[in-house]
Parts: sequence; structure tokens; C-alpha cells
Amino acid sequence: MFRVLPHRLLTEPRAKVVATAIDHGEATARLRIEGLVCSACAANVGGRLRGLPGVREADVDLDRGEAFVRYERGRATAEALVAAVEGAVVLRPLRRLIARLAGTHGRSGRRLPAWPAGPKP
Repeated sequence: MFRVLPHRLLTEPRAKVVATAIDHGEATARLRIEGLVCSACAANVGGRLRGLPGVREADVDLDRGEAFVRYERGRATAEALVAAVEGAVVLRPLRRLIARLAGTHGRSGRRLPAWPAGPKP
């Protein structure tokens, strides 16, 4: 079932690693994902994470705004996980338009990038 959490639309999409563990050459990471809006976003993030070299498992929880990733040390890094999550964000143009219309900075406190201006007549 497709689900949307509209209160997150004005939150700038970003991710950070909040916990890691290492066990016999394998690592796990828990990522906090701000701005995770819908079940399609969560599925897209999970697919991007699982597509990284060395990632063995990736589960994304829409309600908690978190991802749990199990990966091979040396083949994947925490920085690569964060980049994959932030690159998977969908609806970015819609978020920018909503933020511009609302005149808001989003919940993160950072101003969302302005919607690109169209061609001048």
C-alpha cells in the first residue's frame, strides 16, 4: 500500500549514520533519514542501498525514518551509504515548490534551494 507522511515534505532530505558496529569483517549501520516522505521513497532508498557494492542487506523503515544496512567492510563505507540515500530522494522539485510557496526554511532550519526560474520573455 502506498503511504505518504505529508508533514515531512518541508524537511530537507538528508541522511546521517547514527550507529555502527563491526563483527568479523562485516559492518552494520543505522542511518537516520530526514525527509523520508512516502513508501515509494523508502523503496527507492532501499534499492539504492542494496545496489552498492558490498551491501548485503538494507531495510528502510518509513515510519521511523531509518535504514539498517549490513555490508562488507572495505567494500562499502558510511559515506557511500549516506550519498546513496541522499541521491535516491524523489519529489525534490515538488518539495522546492512547496517550500517556495510557503516561504519556509523547512524543519531542518536550512532553506531549501529555490525553484529554478523559467526563461525570461
